[in-house]
Amino acid sequence: MSPSGEIGSQPYWVEKLHQVGWLIPPFVSTGWITSVATIIDREGPQFGQAELEQLLALMFTPENLAAMVTNRYPQKPMIKDFQEIIAEGVQAHFLKLDHIAASGLVPVVEGATRRLAKEQGIVIEDFKATLSALIEHCKGHVSTRRIGKVAEIVSMLESFELFVSKVLFVNTKRYPLTDGTNRHGMAHGIFADKDFGSPLNFYKIITAINFLTFISSLYYGGSGFAPDESAESKELARYYRALNETVSARRP
Repeated sequence: MSPSGEIGSQPYWVEKLHQVGWLIPPFVSTGWITSVATIIDREGPQFGQAELEQLLALMFTPENLAAMVTNRYPQKPMIKDFQEIIAEGVQAHFLKLDHIAASGLVPVVEGATRRLAKEQGIVIEDFKATLSALIEHCKGHVSTRRIGKVAEIVSMLESFELFVSKVLFVNTKRYPLTDGTNRHGMAHGIFADKDFGSPLNFYKIITAINFLTFISSLYYGGSGFAPDESAESKELARYYRALNETVSARRP
C-alpha cells in the first residue's frame, strides 16, 4: 500500500499480466488491456510467451514506435537523455537484430530509473531498493496531487515494480519464463544465442521504457495518451517498414 493509503483498483490486470511476465502498459486504452488480461485468464496454461509475442506485435507497430521515438521520448526529462539509445534499439528491432535491441535497451531501464529517483532526492546504491523507493514516492505524488485516475495509476506502478524486480532484474536462476527477458542473463553472458533474442524481449523492455516515460510525465507533466502521428513520425514509420521488408526479403 502506498504511504497515502491509496489502493490500486486493477489487481486483476496486475495479476494476469505478471502471470506471463509483462506489466500494465501506459499509453494504451483500458479496453485493450482488459481484453489481453481476459485472454490470458481464459486460455490459462495454453497462453504462453509465443502467444504474448503475437499480441504485442499488434501493439508495437512501426507507427506506434515511430511516434514515441519522434514525439515522446525526446520531450521527457530523464528519458530524453537516452533518446538516441532508444531510437537505435527500435531500429535494431526492425532490422530483426533482437539480441542487440534487447541487450542494448536494458541499461536504459536502470539508468532512467536512477535518474528519475535522484531528481526526487532518492539516492540508494542498490537498484531494487531505488526502484521500490521511486515507486512509493510516485504513488504519494500522484495521490497528493490527485493526478488522473489515482487508484488505476497505483495499480500500474505496482505492476511496473513487479515486472522489473521479479522478471527483468530477478536473479537469473529464479527467472520463471522461457523467453529470457532478464537483465543479468543478458549482461553477464549467462544467456547465449538460443536463450533470448526474440521480438518479445524487445516488446517487454520497450514497455518498461514507456512506463518510465509515463512516470516522467507524472512528475513533469504531459499526456497519458499515446502521441499523435506527425509528418516526421510517418516518415520514420515508412522507414521502419522498409527496413523490415528488406531484411525479410533479402536476409540470407
